[in-house]
Amino acid sequence: MGTLTDMKNFCTRRTYQRQGHNHVLMAIVVLWLWSGLAWASHDLERERAWATRLEAEIPAAQRIWLGAAAERHLALYLAATQTPIGAVILLHDAGSHPDQGAVIAPLRHQLPALGWSSMALQMPLPDTDARPANYPALLTTAYARIAAAIEYLHTQKVSIIVISGYGLGAWMATNFFVTQTKYHDDIAGLVSISIPSWPDLSPGMDTSRLLAQIKIPRLDVFAELDLPEVRRYAPDRLNSARQTSTAELTKKDTPSFSVHSLHSQVLTRRKYGADGFRQRVIPGADHFYTGQNDALFKAISGWLNAYWRSTAAEIKSPKPASADTGSIPNARQ
Repeated sequence: MGTLTDMKNFCTRRTYQRQGHNHVLMAIVVLWLWSGLAWASHDLERERAWATRLEAEIPAAQRIWLGAAAERHLALYLAATQTPIGAVILLHDAGSHPDQGAVIAPLRHQLPALGWSSMALQMPLPDTDARPANYPALLTTAYARIAAAIEYLHTQKVSIIVISGYGLGAWMATNFFVTQTKYHDDIAGLVSISIPSWPDLSPGMDTSRLLAQIKIPRLDVFAELDLPEVRRYAPDRLNSARQTSTAELTKKDTPSFSVHSLHSQVLTRRKYGADGFRQRVIPGADHFYTGQNDALFKAISGWLNAYWRSTAAEIKSPKPASADTGSIPNARQ
């Protein structure tokens, strides 16, 4: 049997070993929790389930896979069936897919008959338990997917590209334009459908603040009975856009349009700032525009026609656009 000193040394070594083992366990737990949170911010499993379902339901001719192997994602494309004007990239609301029955599916089928190709993207999905504070974690993936759609449309010789987002998709589209400045030359207009705002969380979640930085034609559509985070901030969005006056557009601010941007001939003749912003409310509609898809389409198609005409010749030599886009009233006069 060892001495008392040997026993003490043995116990000391065992204590340190236990402590070291505990530290390792703690590190493993922390890493596991962190990876779980990162996974939760982008629900790939649910996204793959949507893709499997859509592959069974949507004709193969409409399905396109974009992105590299690790970031491969589904998009649904319908080419214009009338004289082509451009394309509209459609971004669905939280937790959904590129054929979302509310808003996205009707629009992607209606736009081609007006000369607008439609490309609906699968956007990154937040975890089912995610809160708005978790949404910024989705933006890097969202930006990559929007950029891939723009590049694809370039291969299709599309020159006029409008992005239209619904709900969370509208918030993603607005952030994309504000932060991804290298694509400014490629985007002709922005349509926000029921765009939410969470100004208390961060500047990037304050939609009004973001809209004030955008100087291309933009349409803000929302429902009379929309979600509180949409409806409550509608006056702020309008007032913020009005502060972006035409006088702020100096020669320095004028976009230098790329070879892909025939719409430059339109936009350089259009007014920017407050004059390039329209807000429409759909009377009686809820957030899903139940029974009001035709009214929503009328508001959007009227706005599109006010800026871009139905033939290439008219696009190259535009006529002044009417401020009135139809019978849908302004949310604020």
